[in-house]
Amino acid sequence: MKNLTAKKYQIVILLAFSLTQLASQDVKTDSLKKALISSNSDTAKITTLNRLSKQQLNLDNYGEALKYANEAISMATSSAKTTANVNSNWYKKAISNSFNNIANTYQYQGDYLKAIEYNEKALKARQEINDKEGEAYSLNSIGIIHRTQGNYQQALTFHLKALQISEQINSKSAIAAASNEIGIVYDYLGDYAGSMKYYLIALKTYEEMGHKPGIASLQLNIGLLYKYQGNYEKALECYFKSLKIREELGLKREVAAALNNIGGLYSDIATQTDDDAKRMNYYLKALECHFKALKIRETIGEKQG
Repeated sequence: MKNLTAKKYQIVILLAFSLTQLASQDVKTDSLKKALISSNSDTAKITTLNRLSKQQLNLDNYGEALKYANEAISMATSSAKTTANVNSNWYKKAISNSFNNIANTYQYQGDYLKAIEYNEKALKARQEINDKEGEAYSLNSIGIIHRTQGNYQQALTFHLKALQISEQINSKSAIAAASNEIGIVYDYLGDYAGSMKYYLIALKTYEEMGHKPGIASLQLNIGLLYKYQGNYEKALECYFKSLKIREELGLKREVAAALNNIGGLYSDIATQTDDDAKRMNYYLKALECHFKALKIRETIGEKQG
């Protein structure tokens, strides 16, 4: 009977969680398309094309994302040939951003070879103009793809190189990003000590910056690390810190995600609790969190997520 009751509550929780996955961000592209038509300069058109590419990618319109990115590359390449050298670096940077959009589009479609190919093109373009922060970004992007493919040592190589460059230019945001990625890879390798080390570096860096969204994300990552190690008390502590920051910032979508994480953790605790009353209480807490998340997503008009 205990197992049957537990399964019933797990099913209800799963249904509640599934309902929170029904939304998509309704991003408007009309204003960007109008801006593209009305733009008088090539630089403005290229910038708008890259913004449209990124926006279409966020909408999962992969064909449109590739189309706008390639149009941006074509226009930037042509303009660079007919414009004074003073603008050459601007066009190369714009092209590198287009390559990055194309790489992300292929990555989202699971075409990792193409994604690496275009990330490497972006990396080369950024190296040519000595865009160190962009170089670190590209290295991290390549590392993420290797991690996705299970090539953890290769991923570490790219992330560590990104961190080295970030430290050389003293870019705190880049240091935090690379450290976080290294922490994730060590997590996948089961090296929780290594993972915690780099998560804490990233967390400290974000705290020095006063970057609250980054702090909230790192608290979540650290909480997940504690969860994997079975330290649910510390995991909950981190999750609630993340939730509090996101509530303070008014980040409703992120608040909903944090609530779902807390709800999932309560459910995990329930499955490992022998006492019927305590187990029921944890399931009820889980349900409460998931329904709060669902209500928030409905309020902001999401149908998925």
